[in-house]
Amino acid sequence: MKHPFLRRCSRALVGLGALAGLVSACEGERSPKVPMPPEDGVTKTGPCDTVFGVPSDEGGFHVAECSPITYSTNPPSAGHHYAAWAAFQEYAEPIPTGYWLHSVEHGAIAFLYGCDPKADPACASMLDEVRTYRNGLPMDPDCEPEVKNRTLIVPYPTLGVAFAAVAWGHYLRADCFDASLVTALIENFYGQSYEDTCVQGFDPTGGPENCGE
Repeated sequence: MKHPFLRRCSRALVGLGALAGLVSACEGERSPKVPMPPEDGVTKTGPCDTVFGVPSDEGGFHVAECSPITYSTNPPSAGHHYAAWAAFQEYAEPIPTGYWLHSVEHGAIAFLYGCDPKADPACASMLDEVRTYRNGLPMDPDCEPEVKNRTLIVPYPTLGVAFAAVAWGHYLRADCFDASLVTALIENFYGQSYEDTCVQGFDPTGGPENCGE
């Protein structure tokens, strides 16, 4: 399967910014997968003690919206989820996991943060790094015109670490934001889900109280 970022150079090269090396091929040529640390859930890599992991086989069926779902990893990167999916955008408030995980099933990368940027200056600085990184990612030519690419920024208070990035079936957890390792996750797994589609979702902010809990 061709990487959506690499399918058409005329669009994929827009907005690369600091990630100019992310797109290295055109017209049907997908760049080779980049090396990654072991996805064993325990090996720490780099200055942020980044850990990569994969979940056990949890299926991936649609369940009733707002019903509670149990996952084997934190953050989850596969499993049952809601029929609707979250819009590809930044969220100021936590949203139910079942919505953003469906977005990930569509080939998205979810950037999660478990710290409080209002109370912790280091967290606020990290979140700015994540925003800058996300803004520098290229356009996805397979997306609807109003969607630049399939990425989300979501607060996730129960994460247990400062930062995580999630692709379908793969995740990383870290004490801070390591752009090089996040890029490795994107290069390998963005747009690689079996449900590879980029139609805008909806904003579940302000939904029913205790949805998904």
